[in-house]
Amino acid sequence: MKQPAIKKTTLFAALLASGLLTAGNAQAAAGLDAVKAYMVEHGTRMLENSKKLSHAAEEYYEEAEEHHFKYPYLWKKYRQEIAGWTDAMKKAWMAAHNNYEEVEGIVAGIPSLARYDLIIDAGNPGTEKEDVAPYDLKLPDGKVLKRPGNLFHTLLEPALWGTKKEYVGMEADLNGNGRVELGEVLPKADLLYAFARTHTEWTQKMLDDVKAWQPNKDDLFTAMVTMGRRWAWPAGRARRAIGPGNPLIGLAKRAVSGVLVFAPQLADQVEFQAGSLGDLFVG
Repeated sequence: MKQPAIKKTTLFAALLASGLLTAGNAQAAAGLDAVKAYMVEHGTRMLENSKKLSHAAEEYYEEAEEHHFKYPYLWKKYRQEIAGWTDAMKKAWMAAHNNYEEVEGIVAGIPSLARYDLIIDAGNPGTEKEDVAPYDLKLPDGKVLKRPGNLFHTLLEPALWGTKKEYVGMEADLNGNGRVELGEVLPKADLLYAFARTHTEWTQKMLDDVKAWQPNKDDLFTAMVTMGRRWAWPAGRARRAIGPGNPLIGLAKRAVSGVLVFAPQLADQVEFQAGSLGDLFVG
């Protein structure tokens, strides 16, 4: 199962700087609006980059379909175009992923948005027992992949960099240096196009729901709990590796203290027990 991931510090800074954790009603309302604006901004950028990925994937798919997905022939005839498409798709993937990292902690923590974190970035395929990404994916030939896993890491990343052979049409020297290196592949065009198109569809849905979301302290309390839990594991590992002075510890502490400022009466419900943050805060 995917281990908890280190979240970007930007959202912590935005929440703290906005005064959400300590402010009165007027200042808190302004802070809530600022958090939503922040999410819309990064979600919009993510959608723009996802569309770039889908556009390049569609061009690649149309050329491959026309030539019956004969990848050696495609590579021989359209070497320059394919190298350009694959490079553009990888850059768009990385840009969209960076955009999502800026908001993933709060998306994952808000009940009305949490499914998008599973579908886009963190969910398991249906072969797992928990945290399954709740969607199916339709291929261009009409075949449906049931619960295939998250779009960024289970589907698109291994297709673009060739880490799953079943997603690869052939290996090729994309950069022209005379040897085939890690990540130099022609992805199977039908799969890649379906993955990219579906990524754009779900990114659009996420952005629409972010725009419709009415920010409130209850949702952000839940998001802070979620972020605190996810920080506990990597911060604890860092403490044991490099000592108690590492910056992750302070961030994890602020996540928890922020939650308790919102609702101190819920302290006994915050599931940071001795095996997680208890060990982390020693020293």
